[in-house]
Amino acid sequence: MIYDMYSGKSPASSLFTLTPMSTAEDNPFNARVVVTDLDDYWTGELEYKNLDQEQTNDLRVWINRLRGPVGQFWFSDITHKQRSTWAGTPVVDGSNQDGALLSVKGLTPNIILRAGDRFQLGDFLYELTTDAQVGSTGLVDIEFLPEIRFIPANNASIITDNPRCKCMLEPKQKAPSATTKKALLTDFKFKFRESIRD
Repeated sequence: MIYDMYSGKSPASSLFTLTPMSTAEDNPFNARVVVTDLDDYWTGELEYKNLDQEQTNDLRVWINRLRGPVGQFWFSDITHKQRSTWAGTPVVDGSNQDGALLSVKGLTPNIILRAGDRFQLGDFLYELTTDAQVGSTGLVDIEFLPEIRFIPANNASIITDNPRCKCMLEPKQKAPSATTKKALLTDFKFKFRESIRD
């Protein structure tokens, strides 16, 4: 089961970004570096301020229900706004597509999709890295990060209205504790990451 995000109160701050796994190591014998090009994944941190006792209890129940990184939840980035209107009904155009380029059909002709826009394909979230001009027949090739997690089927739906990311808590996140004094309010923050499992 994938849980919905806690909604008892909006976070005071939200950080959600792609984190690269790529590395660079110095060569001990010369000035060159060895760069390893690896995938990216989403990471986030939410901070809640001035939670009352009821809100603290609800958030604690939600955190505990996830059982650390075992459970999964849907995260929608409240700070993100699409820069363009994805008019039409976009779907995957063709089978056996992978990597960071995807052919899409079903969009309104001649619109421009702006870099930074996001879309959901299956359980996973992606972000455009370049602008893309939709052709006169509603076809377009889009470039994005991270790379496709699982090869989508032809005609698979592409979600652009409130795209979400399947996430899990980082290990050792503790649930908030409500204060016993009614006049005091609780602050709480937690870290999470995209959930990609074998």
